[in-house]
Amino acid sequence: MILQALMQLAENEELVSNPDYEFRRISWQIEISVNGKLQAIHPYRIDLNAANDQKSKFVGRWSSVPRQPIRTSGAKSFFMVDKAEYVLGLDPTGSRDQNQLDERNKLFRDQIDEIVAAISNQS
Repeated sequence: MILQALMQLAENEELVSNPDYEFRRISWQIEISVNGKLQAIHPYRIDLNAANDQKSKFVGRWSSVPRQPIRTSGAKSFFMVDKAEYVLGLDPTGSRDQNQLDERNKLFRDQIDEIVAAISNQS
């Protein structure tokens, strides 16, 4: 009873993290319409050297995102948050084969399609 009350207090005061979420650096946000059309791409990064005269060094902002498993090898898309290879089918470094990029993008899009189907079935 006391432990349950302490746990409830900790959750209400946001003293414990939600086990379903974790903090990750996010560099870009992609805005899409209800029917899936690209609306905008927003930079979501910060310049670590903005306060001094050094060359800009951009990093993503810390954001709470759905917890993701560790990707050690092979292609696996993360839920709603991932690298450009998966989300857009693009490789900024140019080191990936186009077939790999297409496969990774399909994994991400398949996940989105599953979400849309699940939401559609609820209404």
